[in-house]
Amino acid sequence: MKAMAVPLDAEDLAEFANLKTDEDAAGFQRKTTGRDTGPDFAPASWWTYPATRDDIPEPKQWMFTQRLVREAWKQKFQSDKGLFDTVRLLLSVFNPQALKESAVMICPEQDREEVVIVSTVSACTKHGNHTLADVDETREEYGFHKAIRYLAGGPAWRVKTCEYCHGYFVADHNGRKCCSVKCSSDHQIERQQDHARDRNWYRPNKSARISSPRLPGSRSEKRKTDKPASR
Repeated sequence: MKAMAVPLDAEDLAEFANLKTDEDAAGFQRKTTGRDTGPDFAPASWWTYPATRDDIPEPKQWMFTQRLVREAWKQKFQSDKGLFDTVRLLLSVFNPQALKESAVMICPEQDREEVVIVSTVSACTKHGNHTLADVDETREEYGFHKAIRYLAGGPAWRVKTCEYCHGYFVADHNGRKCCSVKCSSDHQIERQQDHARDRNWYRPNKSARISSPRLPGSRSEKRKTDKPASR
């Protein structure tokens, strides 16, 4: 299959899914902000915006959004709740400074069947929801939104996990199994080592081979008896 170019926003989303710490997030934010290639990946104030529910493990909105992305990645953005999950992802990135009196509320996990409009931000907080976006704010598109739409609408084989380091990446062709040349090389070396180990697993060790006892009258015994006695 001919390799297809991967949009920069999609590559950014894979890198976002691989972030581990706040320091990683800060470096990623600097990298994806103010570029000439397109909109910022996410609003600057969104990166430090706290999640508004106290009973979730993620203290910040970017961590909550990352969990949603990882869950969608495992399903190749083809979940049984496809439209809902896509909307939930799109609305999880917003400009906190633009939150006003009218907001879109993402329902809790147990009520995943709908997305409703509530009248005030305080009502969202009261209901324990931690994903908020102003109705007008949802019109502004960031790199995150472009990447979600691209992967949700494209072929599923593009959404992959590296077979060597298990990191998330977007493939440029269907046969690609690793996220980088280094991982591909290391993975090939590991497979060759495993293959060699498997081939030698049942091969007897020549140095430890024990010869079977010879029966009387066998050729080896005859050769021994036919040898002239040494002087």
